Amino acid sequence: MDPVADSVMYGHPRAFRRAVPPPAALCSSLSLLEDLESQPWPSPHSVQVLIHDEEDDCFGLWMMHDGRLVEVPLPRTSRYFWRNHYTGEVDADCPGILMRTDKCDASPDGD
Repeated sequence: MDPVADSVMYGHPRAFRRAVPPPAALCSSLSLLEDLESQPWPSPHSVQVLIHDEEDDCFGLWMMHDGRLVEVPLPRTSRYFWRNHYTGEVDADCPGILMRTDKCDASPDGD
Protein backbone atom coordinates (compact mmCIF):
# COMPACT_ATOMS: atom_id res chain seq x y z
CA MET A 1 0.00 0.00 0.00
CA ASP A 2 1.36 3.41 -0.94
CA PRO A 3 1.57 5.83 1.97
CA VAL A 4 -0.64 8.91 1.74
CA ALA A 5 0.84 12.13 3.15
CA ASP A 6 -0.94 13.12 6.38
CA SER A 7 -3.14 10.06 6.07
CA VAL A 8 -5.19 8.24 8.64
CA MET A 9 -4.85 4.49 9.00
CA TYR A 10 -7.91 2.53 9.92
CA GLY A 11 -8.55 -1.14 10.37
CA HIS A 12 -7.70 -3.82 12.86
CA PRO A 13 -4.00 -4.82 12.95
CA ARG A 14 -4.88 -8.31 11.69
CA ALA A 15 -7.52 -7.08 9.28
CA PHE A 16 -7.55 -5.09 6.08
CA ARG A 17 -6.12 -1.58 6.51
CA ARG A 18 -6.52 1.41 4.25
CA ALA A 19 -5.03 4.89 4.26
CA VAL A 20 -7.37 7.81 3.59
CA PRO A 21 -6.74 11.53 3.29
CA PRO A 22 -7.59 13.50 6.42
CA PRO A 23 -11.25 14.60 6.62
CA ALA A 24 -10.37 18.21 5.79
CA ALA A 25 -9.07 17.06 2.42
CA LEU A 26 -12.39 15.34 1.72
CA CYS A 27 -14.33 18.55 2.60
CA SER A 28 -16.61 16.98 5.20
CA SER A 29 -17.37 13.83 7.11
CA LEU A 30 -20.16 13.15 4.61
CA SER A 31 -17.57 13.00 1.80
CA LEU A 32 -15.44 10.76 3.99
CA LEU A 33 -18.37 8.38 4.55
CA GLU A 34 -19.12 8.25 0.81
CA ASP A 35 -15.47 7.51 0.08
CA LEU A 36 -15.35 4.73 2.69
CA GLU A 37 -18.61 3.20 1.41
CA SER A 38 -17.15 2.95 -2.09
CA GLN A 39 -14.12 0.92 -0.95
CA PRO A 40 -13.95 -2.83 -1.75
CA TRP A 41 -14.09 -4.12 1.83
CA PRO A 42 -13.28 -7.85 2.11
CA SER A 43 -15.66 -8.13 5.10
CA PRO A 44 -18.09 -5.18 5.01
CA HIS A 45 -19.98 -6.49 8.05
CA SER A 46 -16.87 -5.94 10.19
CA VAL A 47 -16.25 -2.30 9.14
CA GLN A 48 -16.36 0.13 12.07
CA VAL A 49 -15.49 3.79 11.60
CA LEU A 50 -14.94 6.30 14.40
CA ILE A 51 -15.29 9.94 13.37
CA HIS A 52 -14.57 12.97 15.55
CA ASP A 53 -15.44 16.18 13.71
CA GLU A 54 -14.09 19.54 14.94
CA GLU A 55 -17.22 20.54 16.86
CA ASP A 56 -18.10 17.07 18.19
CA ASP A 57 -17.77 16.29 21.91
CA CYS A 58 -16.80 12.68 21.21
CA PHE A 59 -16.28 10.10 18.48
CA GLY A 60 -19.31 8.85 16.56
CA LEU A 61 -19.48 5.17 15.61
CA TRP A 62 -20.49 4.23 12.05
CA MET A 63 -20.98 0.68 10.82
CA MET A 64 -21.75 -0.81 7.41
CA HIS A 65 -25.41 -1.86 6.96
CA ASP A 66 -26.67 -2.91 3.51
CA GLY A 67 -23.68 -1.27 1.81
CA ARG A 68 -24.11 2.09 3.59
CA LEU A 69 -22.30 3.49 6.62
CA VAL A 70 -24.92 4.20 9.28
CA GLU A 71 -24.31 6.00 12.55
CA VAL A 72 -24.86 3.73 15.55
CA PRO A 73 -26.55 5.58 18.43
CA LEU A 74 -24.30 5.72 21.47
CA PRO A 75 -25.58 6.03 25.03
CA ARG A 76 -25.54 9.56 26.47
CA THR A 77 -25.00 11.23 23.07
CA SER A 78 -27.23 13.09 20.64
CA ARG A 79 -26.61 14.57 17.17
CA TYR A 80 -27.85 18.15 16.71
CA PHE A 81 -28.52 20.03 13.48
CA TRP A 82 -29.08 23.73 12.80
CA ARG A 83 -31.82 25.04 10.58
CA ASN A 84 -31.25 27.63 7.85
CA HIS A 85 -32.46 31.02 9.14
CA TYR A 86 -34.17 31.82 5.84
CA THR A 87 -35.74 28.51 4.79
CA GLY A 88 -36.14 26.78 8.15
CA GLU A 89 -34.73 23.59 6.65
CA VAL A 90 -31.75 21.52 7.78
CA ASP A 91 -28.80 21.66 5.35
CA ALA A 92 -28.44 18.16 3.84
CA ASP A 93 -24.67 18.65 3.52
CA CYS A 94 -24.25 19.47 7.21
CA PRO A 95 -23.38 16.44 9.35
CA GLY A 96 -24.48 18.25 12.52
CA ILE A 97 -22.54 17.86 15.74
CA LEU A 98 -22.42 14.95 18.16
CA MET A 99 -22.75 16.05 21.76
CA ARG A 100 -22.66 14.26 25.06
CA THR A 101 -25.94 14.55 26.93
CA ASP A 102 -24.47 13.83 30.36
CA LYS A 103 -22.81 17.22 30.78
CA CYS A 104 -24.37 20.50 31.86
CA ASP A 105 -24.00 22.37 28.50
CA ALA A 106 -25.27 19.48 26.37
CA SER A 107 -27.93 21.25 24.30
CA PRO A 108 -26.78 23.68 21.60
CA ASP A 109 -29.11 26.18 19.97
CA GLY A 110 -30.02 23.69 17.25
CA ASP A 111 -32.72 21.09 16.68
